[in-house]
Amino acid sequence: VIVSLLMVMYWYDFTKKFIKVTLLPIKWIFNDEKYRNWNKIVDEKINNFYEESLKLKSNWKLLLKISAITFVQLAVYYIIPYFILLSLGVTHVNVIMVISMHVLIVMVVSLFPIPGGAGGAEYSFSVIFSSFIGTGSKLVLAMLLWRIVTYYSGMLSGLIAMLIQPKRIVTKK
Repeated sequence: VIVSLLMVMYWYDFTKKFIKVTLLPIKWIFNDEKYRNWNKIVDEKINNFYEESLKLKSNWKLLLKISAITFVQLAVYYIIPYFILLSLGVTHVNVIMVISMHVLIVMVVSLFPIPGGAGGAEYSFSVIFSSFIGTGSKLVLAMLLWRIVTYYSGMLSGLIAMLIQPKRIVTKK
């Protein structure tokens, strides 16, 4: 995905030609109307992304600010299991190792085509973090706390955010 996005940003013409060739099997399998529709949609998406990438490239301060905010956001998200382990009295853990393991769990969970990787996330957590937590009850508690903080709290806060209606929308002219 990242390579594709970089191709759109830096090799725009080549990417458009490459996508046209890639979409040819759709023309053979489906009718011409569906092919034209998909081609139009993909073309619009590529054009929109390219235009926005040009804006970002020209405004490097904004790009640095966005990158810093994203880095902090991911750092806070991935350090959650470390603090859960500390709260359960597990002090012999390396913060970098725990963050790496959490990243691994998130990557494994993304492979499961079900919401939240139901079951897969919990199993991955229990297998990976069982080496740090000696008792099964602490492991289950750590897993529940981790899942509540990383998954369910996000859903709850999203639900609350959807329920709040803005008083007015300010647009810049």
